[in-house]
Amino acid sequence: MRLHGLFLYMALACGELSAQDAAPMPPAAPKEIPLPKGTVALPLKLFANRLFVKVKVGDAEYDGLIDTGSECTLLNRAKVNVKEAHMVGSDQLEGAFVGGMRPDIAQMPNLALGEFVVANARVGIVNQPKEEQPLGRIEVLLGMDILGKRRITLDFINDRLLIWPDGAPLPKPAEGQERITFSAQRAGSDAGIRPRVQVRFGGKISQLMLIDTGADDLIVSALRKPDELGAKLEAQVLADVNVNDGQTRQLEMHQASFESVEIGALKLSNVTGRFVDGSAIVNPVAKETLNAAYNLIGTQFLRTQCKQITFDLANRNIYFDRAKK
Repeated sequence: MRLHGLFLYMALACGELSAQDAAPMPPAAPKEIPLPKGTVALPLKLFANRLFVKVKVGDAEYDGLIDTGSECTLLNRAKVNVKEAHMVGSDQLEGAFVGGMRPDIAQMPNLALGEFVVANARVGIVNQPKEEQPLGRIEVLLGMDILGKRRITLDFINDRLLIWPDGAPLPKPAEGQERITFSAQRAGSDAGIRPRVQVRFGGKISQLMLIDTGADDLIVSALRKPDELGAKLEAQVLADVNVNDGQTRQLEMHQASFESVEIGALKLSNVTGRFVDGSAIVNPVAKETLNAAYNLIGTQFLRTQCKQITFDLANRNIYFDRAKK
């Protein structure tokens, strides 16, 4: 199983996730749309450019990180009461920047997002009590094994997560907005439950990118030089990228601006993000690892570019609702 967004959780070191820190996102003028009967609406909280909702495990509620880049859901037993968990085995997880984890795999009889109840949810259980550990500040990580069971919407206008009932039509965009539809792609190693889209940079170079709310921003890795992607490099970011190609290599990560970014019919200019220069890598396995793990569309990009994003992976569709141009 894969947890590509995990490497950026260290950004949470700036503070504890608490009722004071995890304030609702900045207010915007609400534009309510009619919701079909049975739709679950949960308040979203923004913290360190990540999105959180309340998750009920057993009789208690916890903060759940929405991570569309993860294939699996994890509970941190250092913060979550898992006494009702029924252990069924273990698994090996790989996070690009944090290395491997080996959680226990368990079935939880009671896990719920509001009225959306997942019976006997299969989850990973880790024990990370120290704040400097990758999940040390996380209570629950919500992966696509649970989030992908229904069509979901991240509604940035009304600061909420919408979980749609089965078979319900998706309402039309709100007044003054337009909808752009993308086809969800699948990487060769994927189980197909994580959202990937083709993105074109500089009008010519196409990259398969993972929409990953576990990442804080747009991150582009390239086996080409920056100017080939229309990227202008700026300050170097503190984090390094480790790629194992028979030796441990460190690749610089830079703040960058991209001259043009195209996702289907969505065409953007002068987009900011980060750039990982992998042009010196020649090992085929390392190239594949870099491309699969470090091409990410994170939360800051999504909140900047759209009002709502809807994931309908059962039908392989992703919808961006944005202000009409």
